[in-house]
Amino acid sequence: MDTKTSILSVKNLSISIQNTPVVSGVSFDVHEGELFVIMGANGSGKSSLLQAIMGNPLYQVTGGSAHMGDVDLLALTPEKRSLAGIFLAFQYPPAMSGIPFGNFIRLAANEQQTQIGGSPFAPKAFFPIVQNALKRVELDTTFIARSLHEGSSGGEKKRLEVAQMSILQPRIALLDEIDSGVDVDGLRSLTEEIARLQKENGMTVILVTHNTRMFQYLTPDRIAIMSKGTLVKIGDASLAKRIEQDGYEGFLGEPSNVQ
Repeated sequence: MDTKTSILSVKNLSISIQNTPVVSGVSFDVHEGELFVIMGANGSGKSSLLQAIMGNPLYQVTGGSAHMGDVDLLALTPEKRSLAGIFLAFQYPPAMSGIPFGNFIRLAANEQQTQIGGSPFAPKAFFPIVQNALKRVELDTTFIARSLHEGSSGGEKKRLEVAQMSILQPRIALLDEIDSGVDVDGLRSLTEEIARLQKENGMTVILVTHNTRMFQYLTPDRIAIMSKGTLVKIGDASLAKRIEQDGYEGFLGEPSNVQ
């Protein structure tokens, strides 16, 4: 793994919410095309870490750095981070009343087109793109005209998040508990789409999850374990078995091996 190119480098990152520290001195590198999983107990800072990388202004970076290649992410607005190729699937996707999913995602895709000097998508030409993305996550086309996430179940919201990712095709996907609230069939379709984008596009995935059932469908390259705002361990996929047997407490007090 050390011979692979690093696409994201986080160094000594510390984060606060309303002046309360939630992440302290976290460092790691993620390689191109890698599935990098972050696990840990509730409140360990996993979601805060993803939110800060994406640039949510509620999460104040109080120290450290985050670079995507040679790009200083902390110097960019959330919109610029998105255009640089970072995508965040929310743990709790917000509903947007009056904003149809099809219009929302077409505007986002057209911003990408502008960034690369391409032509914007007309609604008629964009329809089959959205249709195919919805089909891959087993949602019907009625979601195109529905307000984004409004009236949707938890599982439907997560499928719509992955459909957005499929259309925008980011370089780095930050997936925050994408499996929560998703039934077995939905989980299969989501993980198949994640695996497809990794294989065909070389997409890098940073996945936050509590549930090792994800690993029935996706095999992590590495697993990182967080506790109380710090990164305490990074290892290969075999860490999942230890988590199932001993929980997260079993890793405290060990040499961290964070690299």
